[in-house]
Amino acid sequence: MAIINPFGFPDRPRRVNDTPLRPWEKKNDGKWYVDIDDTETAFGEFQETFTRNGAVRQGHLVVATGGTGQGKTSLINRCVAWLQDHAAGDSSLQVFDFSGGSSGLTVAEQEINFYQRLIGRLKRPLRLTEHQVESLLASEVQTGFDTLSELLPDIQGVALVLAPPLTNVAQVEMYAKLIRSDMIFFTEGQDDDIIKSCARRSRSQDNVIRIQAGELKPDDPQLFVQERTSRQIGDEDSFPDIPPEVVTAMMKKVRPEIVSIRKLQLTLHTLCEHVVADNRDMVSLNDIDRWRTIQQELLAT
Repeated sequence: MAIINPFGFPDRPRRVNDTPLRPWEKKNDGKWYVDIDDTETAFGEFQETFTRNGAVRQGHLVVATGGTGQGKTSLINRCVAWLQDHAAGDSSLQVFDFSGGSSGLTVAEQEINFYQRLIGRLKRPLRLTEHQVESLLASEVQTGFDTLSELLPDIQGVALVLAPPLTNVAQVEMYAKLIRSDMIFFTEGQDDDIIKSCARRSRSQDNVIRIQAGELKPDDPQLFVQERTSRQIGDEDSFPDIPPEVVTAMMKKVRPEIVSIRKLQLTLHTLCEHVVADNRDMVSLNDIDRWRTIQQELLAT
């Protein structure tokens, strides 16, 4: 019987275990969500908004806010996957992922870059001619988005657009202005000023939705361990046991370093890697001390 690490993802190589879940692209990712750190509340609020009749086609900006590693990207991807599964009766949904590739650009350059990339991705599904593409690329960005909005109903589809993350308040205004029918934009931000701007927008503008991830709650680590290990059970596999008292001790010793779901998973994954390598069947308090020592040595270098 093989001993496995229950805090990785079985269908991914170890080097990419620290990547956001993408259930709209990999359906199996959907089973790894654990409803902790406020994400279930945020996900429920999202579902409530889009179960209203016609909401999918009205056009929205969905902004996930929260600190580093608190699951903003995974929350967005979960929302996109939910729309794929539950809004298909309203329309055909297509996902366009532009969430990376804009670092180092000014706000104006990001807007242009985003717009140009979107045209490139929509060219085939919209059956755009070379003349139409040239005309769109030559247009002002706002005018071009108006044109794209008019073209989308021709294919009876809704574009789910994963936009680049927010890096300043000006981008919040930019994305809010880009909202059009049949286009739902998703983005994320963590700066305090950005969060405040998104909160103001969501209160004053119905088609701007803020979903918030948060820090771990006291009971979250135990729940995470229970849920993730329960989903890993196989006929020929076992995994290291992590007693509740060990989880409690871990959080007391390393709480300042573990305030997010990402940090929690990485810590548990590292602990279990040592145990699996030693062919042991239980994580002990000594393993936590060893992990803590390694972290301190890394910080000192």
